[in-house]
Amino acid sequence: MVAVSVNDRPLEVSAIVERGHVLLPMRATFDALGASISYEANGRIVVAHALNHSLRLPIGERNAEIDGQPVTLEVPARVLANRIYVPLRLVAQSMGAIVGYDARAQLVTVISQNAARGVNVIALDPPDGAALSSAYPTISASLGSASAAHGDVSLRIDGEDVTPIASFDGSTITYMPRTGLTRGSHNVIFAGRTLQGGVFSARWSFATTLNAPPDTGPGMYSTYDYRFYINGTNAFYRGDWMHFVLIAPPGGSAVLQLCDLGYQYPFWSGGSGAAYEANVLAPYGYWIPACQVTAIYTTWTGQRMYVPLPLTIGLYTNPNVAPKSPRPVATTRPLPRSPRKPEPTPAPLPLHTPQAQPSLPPAPRPVATFHPIHIPLPPRPHSTP
Repeated sequence: MVAVSVNDRPLEVSAIVERGHVLLPMRATFDALGASISYEANGRIVVAHALNHSLRLPIGERNAEIDGQPVTLEVPARVLANRIYVPLRLVAQSMGAIVGYDARAQLVTVISQNAARGVNVIALDPPDGAALSSAYPTISASLGSASAAHGDVSLRIDGEDVTPIASFDGSTITYMPRTGLTRGSHNVIFAGRTLQGGVFSARWSFATTLNAPPDTGPGMYSTYDYRFYINGTNAFYRGDWMHFVLIAPPGGSAVLQLCDLGYQYPFWSGGSGAAYEANVLAPYGYWIPACQVTAIYTTWTGQRMYVPLPLTIGLYTNPNVAPKSPRPVATTRPLPRSPRKPEPTPAPLPLHTPQAQPSLPPAPRPVATFHPIHIPLPPRPHSTP
């Protein structure tokens, strides 16, 4: 019996050998190579795409097209037991892979184009083979900063293309299920092309051990224990970052509305199915001692809800307004990191109590000194005898 491995991972499928050619089930083969497939029922044609490669393979015919060029097959694709089997070597080589055969071990080895060029997909989350007690796992993979990719990447979960609703920053792709995954095993395929032209593809699987809670009906969202809070202080100055956290049902999206100023900022998933976070730079030019921040949550079904209990914050970002807060506005203050940690409250200065001066006896009251004034009298007249 012939065994098959793709990128040093055994492919658990039943192979058929016909005239020295190995045929494998169509879907398992293309999934292992990171290719997307479709089927044209009218002409019974299998169509596959993997980045810059394409294949059109008619069932039961010896002619095919690889990247638009006609080729002749020695063994055609065929239907056996209601499954489509395709020739492994032709399919793998049409997707840019290298195929080898070890006759002694009866092992067919396939090295995909990304493995041949040394492009590795890392940081698989959940890890391959993991068993999770959650129906809303965050699914992500990364290439590392040295292998940044174009936007033409794809992420498939159980055969469904979820790329349009996943986030991709050029290196890491992240997806949070909009609906709870069913209990059991799930397959993930992340494929694309790097900036240097290297093609990559990674496939792994994980299992969920819990059934998903109901995702429909208004009752779930109206009775949910929403929580909306700030990490750190609620007074913000010029250059400060505001870090908001929202606890809401998984699988949705959220924005925050800042102080009725016309600003809305999106939340992003903080790595947990129910936690959403937003880092916002305090808007410049305002002096509002008290204003409200409201979180608006949207379910995956499109239901829009205002989260109860908005937050109250203070904005002191206008340097032209005289400070009304104990903390002065520092114009040369460096930009803080996000999220900003609350600053320590300075210890109050000790009160200064002046020492009592020794009491002195009152100064003696000066005594007035009187000097007599001598006024000369006129001469006394003499009487006439």
